[in-house]
Amino acid sequence: MRSANHIGLDLDASDLRGAVEEAQPNTVSARWCSRSTALFNLLGLRQAALEVLLRSPKPQRHFGNWQTSVVCPHSPQALMGLMKMDERTRDHWWWRPGWRPGRSFYTWHLTFADNSAAAGLVEQFAPTLADIPTMQPVAPNGLHITIQGIGFADAVSSNDLERIADTASEILQHSQRFEIVLGRPVADRETIGLPVVNPGPLTRVRSNLQSAIGAVWGDDCIPERTDRFTPHLTLAYSTGEAIIADLQRVLVRSGLGDAEITEPVTEISLIELNRDNHRYEWKNVGTMELGR
Repeated sequence: MRSANHIGLDLDASDLRGAVEEAQPNTVSARWCSRSTALFNLLGLRQAALEVLLRSPKPQRHFGNWQTSVVCPHSPQALMGLMKMDERTRDHWWWRPGWRPGRSFYTWHLTFADNSAAAGLVEQFAPTLADIPTMQPVAPNGLHITIQGIGFADAVSSNDLERIADTASEILQHSQRFEIVLGRPVADRETIGLPVVNPGPLTRVRSNLQSAIGAVWGDDCIPERTDRFTPHLTLAYSTGEAIIADLQRVLVRSGLGDAEITEPVTEISLIELNRDNHRYEWKNVGTMELGR
């Protein structure tokens, strides 16, 4: 029987302290954990409190004995106050379990057109990222938001892939199109990226894609089913060590701390993903359009 314990993608914060460190290293639960989980695990505070802090549009009161006063809960200054000042980045391109040169992975991503607002961020951030030697900028054609993995290409039959894709297309054509909001940029262990601040619609798409996989393989073999889903757009991947708080300050000084955009979502791409060249490259397998 096919294992549901498939390998995940973009493991940007896999060894954070506490619960994140305890996550299985070959699941997406260890992947780029939400800013709330990552930062609150570092401080030993409640995850729910930080989620309120980061997502509420209004200033928050103190939580318990936490005496930090936050003027804007989404601000980089607030995030810097929550992270340990000596926390450092690491190289993103280490080989995750299951990955090896030449191996690729079937997954659904949200990708972006060259004239999209997301692609415009590449030019906007380019001068600042060029001055950070340990950060590798993402090219416009490499921008993506990971939605749901299927499995390694050498472990998924062409017949299964076709059936899963057809089922997903049928389900998604009954889904409404929507917009996502990409919030203020944040530096973490392996990336500089923008979190999706309204993840609900993407979460529903992910659930639909999991249903398509379950219809072919059975519910017990749906990969990533119980993993935390924290959609994000990465603009740069770390290639070495730097102090995370310093990177956040660079973003603020460069006037990028308040960058925030809205993107329409009308389709999801099924791709075959490869990471041999220290960047994410892919071949498009199919496009699943959302209904109107």
